Amino acid sequence: LLYTIKFEADMADITTTNYTIYGIESETTRLCWASYLMISFLCSLAGDTLILVGSIKYRAFRINKIVVVFIQHIAIADLALAISFVLPKFASLLGNGWPFGAFLCNLKVYSGASDVLFHVGGFLIASMTTAKLVMFKY
Repeated sequence: LLYTIKFEADMADITTTNYTIYGIESETTRLCWASYLMISFLCSLAGDTLILVGSIKYRAFRINKIVVVFIQHIAIADLALAISFVLPKFASLLGNGWPFGAFLCNLKVYSGASDVLFHVGGFLIASMTTAKLVMFKY
């Protein structure tokens, strides 16, 4: 507990910007990275929402139901990854620092949500491939 309090006190004294953290030296580079992240977030949001709405509401996919469930779960994992990883990084680049406070900074770093969601997407793709193999084989 004392270490945590001391760590938070040390974090309050440190003033870091994106110039020191990411090695970004110019304003143009920072804004280019921020626009790239916003475009990738918007594409992910539009694509994953379209997949979820099309598969749930309109039943647009005429394939096996198990494969549709896998595709829906991959879309949800990708959407959660975009919200938990891309959006905070965009806000950090746009504001030239972490705008969400020390608690959310520690939560983002130590929760590992982006790492877990990245691996969840990969495992879902692998399990979908295995399920398709089993369906075709038997």
